[in-house]
Amino acid sequence: MKPVWWILLFTLFSSCSSIDRMAVDMTAGLLYRGSAELETEINWNDFKQGAPANLKLLEGLLYLAPDNTTLLASLSKGYAGLAFAVDETLHWRELYADSGVKTHLKQAVAHYSKSVKYGLHYLALHNVSYQLLSSQAKIEQGIGKLLDQQLDGQQEEDRVAVLFTAQSLGGLISLQKSNYQLIAQLSVVKQMFDWVCSKDSNIGFGACDIFYGAYWAARPKMMGGDPKLAREIFLKLIKRWPDNWLVRVAFIQYYLVPMMDESGYLQQKQFLEQALRTAHAKWGWLPSARLVTAKGPKGHNPRLNIYRAIALKRFLIVKQFEKDLF
Repeated sequence: MKPVWWILLFTLFSSCSSIDRMAVDMTAGLLYRGSAELETEINWNDFKQGAPANLKLLEGLLYLAPDNTTLLASLSKGYAGLAFAVDETLHWRELYADSGVKTHLKQAVAHYSKSVKYGLHYLALHNVSYQLLSSQAKIEQGIGKLLDQQLDGQQEEDRVAVLFTAQSLGGLISLQKSNYQLIAQLSVVKQMFDWVCSKDSNIGFGACDIFYGAYWAARPKMMGGDPKLAREIFLKLIKRWPDNWLVRVAFIQYYLVPMMDESGYLQQKQFLEQALRTAHAKWGWLPSARLVTAKGPKGHNPRLNIYRAIALKRFLIVKQFEKDLF
């Protein structure tokens, strides 16, 4: 009788596990699409408080279905967003204050690392290991050809997984410039961005050109940097995405502050101060505010809300230290 009981127990637990995975698979797509709601948040503090809980929910579901690609893509995007929007933003104050405190830097590194982990898991399920990415990065367009073979560039989930894995790896490099082992991975980041941006140049409301602007601005000329090209990229980007205020703040961060271009900063400051007043005026409800919805003014893409919120939060930090920066 004992073997029969063992078979019954095994069947019972296997069935429960299968049911769990089926339930997760059915839910994952819905959560993936619904996660865009976080991008419509106009209040940076609400995003800061709400995002971690959403990510822990996704991790709980991933525990039940460890190879669910939709959850892996969502988590790579989510932790990249948390690191960038919250941790790295708060690290600006640590950086500009030059206080030696690195609390938010450590959190940014931890969350970017989680994003990379989930993104690489996603890629591994498509037969793309990091070792393979690293080896192909030594070949011109090597990673692009590899990803064309293993992924579907027309599928949003694939593009999202690659984009945010690359962004997070780039974030780790940017935050740890003394780690030469990480700096050596910049070619991997560049080629991953090249692949994503060749498939969808509008992804992330200008994320491609923000990366390219930073890529050319952040390196010294002797290492292939080109500040003039970076400036051109950012100025064109501002015209192309006028509603994405984060583009202007990226211009300040990667070009105007390092180049100590005070006149350029004052131009962006004038715009952002007006944007700040406009944004704060829309936070409160008034009976006469007919054109304002819960997600933003009429005609405005609500998914830009969190980009604007991050931009204004960062601008306030820059403004606090502007006398030291210029």
